[in-house]
Amino acid sequence: MQDLRRKHFIQRLEEARSKGEPLLFSGIDLHEVDLQGLDLQGIDLSKANLRHANLQGANLEKAQLFQACLEGANLKGANLSGADLTEANVQQAVLIQTQMIRTVGFQTNLEASSMDACDLTGAMFFQARLANASLVKANLTGAMLFVTHLERANLTEANLSFANLAAANLEHARLQQANLTETILTRARLQGADLTGAVLFYTTLIEAELEQEALAQTRLTGVRGLEQAIFIKPRRRSS
Repeated sequence: MQDLRRKHFIQRLEEARSKGEPLLFSGIDLHEVDLQGLDLQGIDLSKANLRHANLQGANLEKAQLFQACLEGANLKGANLSGADLTEANVQQAVLIQTQMIRTVGFQTNLEASSMDACDLTGAMFFQARLANASLVKANLTGAMLFVTHLERANLTEANLSFANLAAANLEHARLQQANLTETILTRARLQGADLTGAVLFYTTLIEAELEQEALAQTRLTGVRGLEQAIFIKPRRRSS
């Protein structure tokens, strides 16, 4: 069944391209279909069912994925730069080494996704859900992550320089060796976050909530708003 849907989809794709027509595939069902390596640049897959689809190495640059279901999909090494993931369900997906430069996502669900070494330079994710996501060594330089949920996310050695995480929830996140140079953490929640070895050069901490002990093992230089940070006591773990 999956092979038949793949064949039919590719036929429609080639026909649209041959006629110079826009690639309009809104609402299409491609769950569990192998789309590895396909050139899908600029395609409209709004509300499409791509659950557990194989999109490894696919070109989805500037694709429209509004409210698409990509739960559990394999997007390793794919190109999603400039794509629109607004309200898309991408939880538990594989996005390792994926290009997501200037990708947009309002209320996107990326919970528990594997995003190690993902390039999110200049990405804009507002009110997105990335709780329990793995972003080890991810590049988030200049990313806009306002009011984003990053509880228990693994951001070890991630580059968050010049990123804006205003009002983001980073409770119990792992930020060991992370680069937070000129990162905006205004009103961010950092209780229980591990900042061991993190670089906080000219980082903004105005009204950020964190434990004072969390800064003890960081490299602090010219931190802005430190006197306005809200230092809280560690929560006691229930026995």
